Amino acid sequence: ALSGLVLAASAPLNGLVTPEENYPVLELLRSTPALLEASLGALFPSGRPANFADLLADGANMAATHYSGNARALAAWGVDPARLAGLPTLVLGGELDPLITPDMVRAQAAALNVEATVLSGRGHGFPQEDPAAFRALLDGFLRLLPTP
Repeated sequence: ALSGLVLAASAPLNGLVTPEENYPVLELLRSTPALLEASLGALFPSGRPANFADLLADGANMAATHYSGNARALAAWGVDPARLAGLPTLVLGGELDPLITPDMVRAQAAALNVEATVLSGRGHGFPQEDPAAFRALLDGFLRLLPTP
């Protein structure tokens, strides 16, 4: 059994559909390092984290099927909010996240009957952009959970 759930800029409970016209761009990420760097960089609007070069290398080494495959999997994914009813849940997002927007974060929290926390001036990579704030939110949430 789960004690709690942390949703950090996670896909909406009803999935995340990528428009079909974006799939060719996702495939270009495999063969266009500058595009991969720009795309990944956009997830960190307050500044690239110290490990950005490692994240970029990991992205470049991703399996070829994962560029579009991840987007297709997120489109097909879904969880009935009723299955999570009563589970303590921390729902987090970044104010400047172009992928999981603040409205999506708030809608996800509302579906779970919890409050959303949207970090000001941060993007999709808020755990790396502001690790101290992320850690403080996580620690505060964990302290509220019942001890096993």
